[in-house]
Amino acid sequence: MRVKKQTFLFFLCFTAIGTFLHESGHALAALLNGCKAVIHYSHTNYYCGDKQPTEAESLIMGLAGPFVNMLIGSIGFLLLRRSHKSGHRKNEVLLAVISFFWSREIVVLIADLVLKPLWYPSASFSDEQRTSLLLFHNPFVFPALFGAAGMLLCGVTVCYFLKQENRLSFILFGLLGSVVGYLFWFHFLGPVLLP
Repeated sequence: MRVKKQTFLFFLCFTAIGTFLHESGHALAALLNGCKAVIHYSHTNYYCGDKQPTEAESLIMGLAGPFVNMLIGSIGFLLLRRSHKSGHRKNEVLLAVISFFWSREIVVLIADLVLKPLWYPSASFSDEQRTSLLLFHNPFVFPALFGAAGMLLCGVTVCYFLKQENRLSFILFGLLGSVVGYLFWFHFLGPVLLP
C-alpha cells in the first residue's frame, strides 16, 4: 500500500512542479539571451524588445524547457542506478518518479504523432516540434529522438530498477497521479498561481 500511495502523491506533486521547472527553463534561457520572460502556468512569454532573437537563441529558448525535464530525469535515473547497485533501495520510488521526468518526452511523442493530428489538428506545436522545424525543417526529429530516449530510460527504470512486486503499482498509480496532477495544475492551481 505504501508504494501505491507514495507513487500517486509523488506523481501528483511532480506534475505541477515539473511544469513550473520546465517553464522556468524557458524563462532562464530568455533572460540569458537578453530578453524578459513571464512564466504562466502552461507557457512562458518572451519579450525581447526591438531585438529579434537569432535562430540559435530561439533554438536555445525553445529547447531549454524540455532540457530541464531531461536533466532532472537523468539525475534521478543516475541516482536510482547508483542506489540499485549499492543495494540501498530506501528511496527507490522517489528516484524512479524523478527518473520519470523523461516521461514528458513520451507524452509529447504520442501527442505530436497521434493525438493532435487525429483530434486536435489546430493545436499548437510542442517545444520539440518548433525547435525541430527550426533546426531540421521537420517537426518530428526531436519528438522522435527524445521520445525514444524517454521510452528507453523509463522502461529501464520500471523493468530493471524497480522491484518486480512494485512495477504494476508504480505504472498504474503513477499514471493516475499524473492525470490528477495535470488536471489539478492546468485547471485549478496553475491558473490561480500563474495566470
